[in-house]
Formats: sequence, C-alpha cells, structure tokens
Amino acid sequence: MSFANFWEPNAFSDPRCLYDASTRTFFFSVIGFDNNNNTTVDIAVYNARGFKVYQFDTSLGGTQFGDQPHIGYDDNAFYVSTDEFPLTGPDYNGAILVIISKPQLVAQSATVSSATTGLLSLAGEPVLTLQPAISTSPTTTEYLLNSFFQNLSNNKLGYWTVTNDTNPANAVVRATTIASETYVFPVPALSTGTGQTTGIITSEDALNPDDARMQQVQFIHGHLWGALTTSLLVDNDPTPRDGLAWFKINTYTSAVEQQGYVGSLGNYLIYPAIFHTRWGLTAIAFTLTSKTINPSAAYVVNNFPKKFAPLSFGEVSIAAYGSGPHYSFSQALFGERRWGDYSAAALDLNGNSIWLATEYIPVFQSLYDNWGTRVFEVGPKSHW
Repeated sequence: MSFANFWEPNAFSDPRCLYDASTRTFFFSVIGFDNNNNTTVDIAVYNARGFKVYQFDTSLGGTQFGDQPHIGYDDNAFYVSTDEFPLTGPDYNGAILVIISKPQLVAQSATVSSATTGLLSLAGEPVLTLQPAISTSPTTTEYLLNSFFQNLSNNKLGYWTVTNDTNPANAVVRATTIASETYVFPVPALSTGTGQTTGIITSEDALNPDDARMQQVQFIHGHLWGALTTSLLVDNDPTPRDGLAWFKINTYTSAVEQQGYVGSLGNYLIYPAIFHTRWGLTAIAFTLTSKTINPSAAYVVNNFPKKFAPLSFGEVSIAAYGSGPHYSFSQALFGERRWGDYSAAALDLNGNSIWLATEYIPVFQSLYDNWGTRVFEVGPKSHW
C-alpha cells in the first residue's frame, strides 16, 4: 500500500502506530484539527477491510490544546489520553481520556461510539501523561499509569483501571496511588556538542530529558510493565546522571511486584520503552549519550537467573552509535533544548522477539535538526 493512502490533511504532530495482533489491525494516531481549528486526535485504521480515518475532539469545547496523544487498548476499547493546555494561558490543566469502541474501529463502521472524560487529577495534582497500556494478552479491563514529578522526587505512581468499557458511555474509571521506588527529576544529559550557536543551529552540549513522566506501558498476563527517566548515582560516581527506573506491577494485587534501576557509569540514559514477552524476554530501549559518546540507540535485556529470582538487567548494549553531536534549531528559536519525547517497543508476530525504536544521530541528516530514529530487533537467539 503506498504512503499516499495514509495522507491525513488535518495531521499536525506526534504520530504513533500500534498493531493489534488479535484483530490484525493497525491503529495510527496523530494530533489533528477540525474545521473550527480545534485540536483533535485523528485515528486511522488499516486492516483487511481497508483504510479509514476518524476524528475525536480533544479541545474540551475549543478551550484547550490537546497535546501528545498516548494510545493503548484492551479487548473492548481503544484509548487515547492527551495533555491539556489552555488556549489563553501557560498553565497545564491535566489529562483527558478518550474511550473508543475498538470493535467498531476494527469494523470501520460509519460511526464509532466514544466517551471523553473531563480534566483528570490524582492525589491533588493534575495528571501529566496518562499512559494507557498496550494489551498483548486478553483483558476486558484497561490499565493506565502515570508518575508524579511536580516535586523533585517521588515514590508513588498513579494506577488506573477502566472497566465495563464494551459501551464507552458506560465505562467506569477508577484511580489510586501505589507505592514505588523513588524516582528523581532528571538532570540535563551531557552530550558531545560545543554549546555554540551558528545562525539558528546550536551544537548541543546537553540533551533535554524533559522530566520523569511515565513512558510506554504494556499489559501482559496480569502484569503491567512501565519505565521512566530518573536522575541517579551510578556506583561510586558522586555526579548525578540520568538512568532508568522500571516497574513490574501485579494487577491482581494492584501493587508493584518488582522494580529497579538501570544506569551506566559516566553515561546518561533517557526516554526508555520497556516490553516483555510471554517467554520471559524483557528489553528496554533508550538513547545513550555522554561527553564522549554521541547520542546513540541503546538497550538492555534481562538476565535469566534461577526461577523466582528477582529480575535484573545485563550490561548496556549500543545498537547504533551516533555519527556526531546533536545540531538543532530549537535552542536558538525557542530558548530550550529538545530531544524527542519517547522511545517505542513492540512484540514481533513470532511472540519471541521485541522490536525497539529510539532516537540517535544517523549518518544521513537534516540540515536543521539532525536526529533520527533507529529501529532494531532483540530476540532469544542472540540474548538468551
């Protein structure tokens, strides 16, 4: 199928794609605009029935800008959360959740049932980045996670469930907080640039890890897997670096079952995406950078200790070394460094291996912002 078939005239930013093996359907999402210039999330569906695009309002009646759609699904519904920013001020107001009939999307029905929450908060704080789980085993409950990072550090997560979602209008959304290991607001990830600006292009001496928001979440066989960027100390190095905090949450007990950190001496690891297979392989993709290593695509896979031993990860591996420093227009034009917002991970159709995607500096580059995305596979043959 040619790329021309996927053209969406209202598309604006932040595209994502998921493949649901249970329905053999691709779901694409992107920020869009309606005829009144209000933000929407546009969902494109592609399967054996063809290709169809749907629009769902995320502007709350034209008062908000719905940013950074995050997507997931269970057996009954497709979920989109967006971060809501008021059109008339700089403040952040919270996330919303759009619940959409998954069978109707898959069938490419003329109309699709949906329901949208109001602005969401938890523990007295507006929720920023509510991550719906990508369900890779059967479930009629959708699970979502969020982190809290308005303070410099925290030791709790937001844990959400949505039930009775066969009809989105009747869905029941519940939320609570659960205890977790401590995660800390990340520090600038030092990199190989000089910090000098020529014209509108800056050679960046640090990458911006943004914050400690929850990244991609997966549901598989009664557990949630999630990860985020955190500042940490590695071995005896007194200098804070960026590393990864990961979580395995038992949905039967609604509690963290296992958790831990991944760090690399002298290096910075940012924007993790974690995924787990039913055979026990767990992988995390992320960007690695330092003062001597250009922004590179990296990953870890789990060690395989004796049965019932705690999960741990092996040494950091680099899938693709960056070809140079990060050059970007963002600092000169907008007064801040930028480095993506997420990595991604997906299960191969064989069920045994995991495809990972993360940002690095490729050989062939844009003149204005030279980052690129590396896609690679890890599997049992090479890592078990």
